[in-house]
Formats: sequence, C-alpha cells, structure tokens
Amino acid sequence: MQEKVITIHNWWDGPLTGLAYYHNILCIYERIFDEIQDDYLDEYYLTPVNDSEQAEIMMEWNAWCQAVSDGNPDLFYQTHTEKDMLRQILSQSDTKRKYRKKARFQGSFNPGCLPVDYTVIWSD
Repeated sequence: MQEKVITIHNWWDGPLTGLAYYHNILCIYERIFDEIQDDYLDEYYLTPVNDSEQAEIMMEWNAWCQAVSDGNPDLFYQTHTEKDMLRQILSQSDTKRKYRKKARFQGSFNPGCLPVDYTVIWSD
C-alpha cells in the first residue's frame, strides 16, 4: 500500500528523515545507517507522532517551504539551526523507533525536497 510522504527533512541518496504515514499513522521516519557497511540501508525507524508534535514539526516545515519559495533557504538555516523539531521530538518520544521497516520511495518533489506526489511503500 502506498503511503503519503509529508516532508523530506534530510536527503542523502534518498530520504533520510521526515514525516510519512504508516498504516494511516503519521510517523517520523529515520533512515538506518549501518556502521559495518558504512552506508545507509533501505530500512527506516518509524516513530509515531501526536497532533501537537505534528503541529510543531509542520510549523517548522512551513517556514522551510516559505524560505525555499522566497529563494532564501540560508535565512531558514540562520534562524532554525537550534530548533530541529524532529530531533527534539524524537529525543523525548515514548514511542521512539516503534517500527522498523524497509522502504521504497517514489514520486516527485520540487527544489528544497518539497514533496509533490511523493509516496512510500513500507514492508518487512
């Protein structure tokens, strides 16, 4: 089943972190790095978020989207380097890394990793 990707916060040869649905539950996804292989896997940790956490993440995400739209992402980095709501929420989550799934992403996105019709298929 294809699930909607809401945000792509970091990218390195594919999405590293962001928000996406897993069985209609909004989750933070984190790509897993394998120290032995010294590379990222096609697996992700998924951490469910509640409505208030989602609102905080989306407020920061909307600021990023506006900065990209204005052609000034550097301004976002200057004003948001200490915040990083995804990391803050993950560090305080009681359900951190609740799921571990393989992912196959597809679709397109605009500059600034702004998803247009980007989806993911999660599997075991």
